[in-house]
This record gives sequence, C-alpha cells and structure tokens, in this order.
Amino acid sequence: MVSPSTITACVGKIAIIDIPNRSLVLRQATGAMVEFIVAPSCRIVLNGEPVRLRLLLIGDEVEATYIDHGETLTAWSIEVHTRHRVSDETC
Repeated sequence: MVSPSTITACVGKIAIIDIPNRSLVLRQATGAMVEFIVAPSCRIVLNGEPVRLRLLLIGDEVEATYIDHGETLTAWSIEVHTRHRVSDETC
C-alpha cells in the first residue's frame, strides 16, 4: 500500500491526452508541462461521478494526485475542476 506522504498533487490544464498509452500531459499555470502515466486503477472524477479516461478533454482544468517513481509519475486520481468549453465562434 502507498503511504500518504508519497502522494503529491498537481493542478493544470490538459494539454495532451494519449488514451491508447494511458498518459496525459498537464500545463501548469507557470507554463511547465508535466506528463503522467494513468494507471488502470486511477480514480477519474467529472461532476462528482467516476468516468473513464476517454471522457477527459484537452483544456479541462484538473487536479491530479500522483506517485513519483523517479523517471515516471503515475496518476493516482484525477478530478476535473473546470470543463473545457467549445467556443460558439465560427471559423
């Protein structure tokens, strides 16, 4: 079991989602990009309901809690705080 002291949180907007490889990249407010592997057991929450990775969108603001394994960061949970909105503007 993972001890609570090994879990860290990161807030940012989803910049990249790779569903087949179960990974995503968050862009933090500082502009830093942070890549995570999304474990099959990762708890993903949207509007208070558990969802699958495929329902997340580029631009969603999320908080990810993760475990740092040295070379990789593994998402423990992902909670969507602000849903990406598609613009009504036309091209």
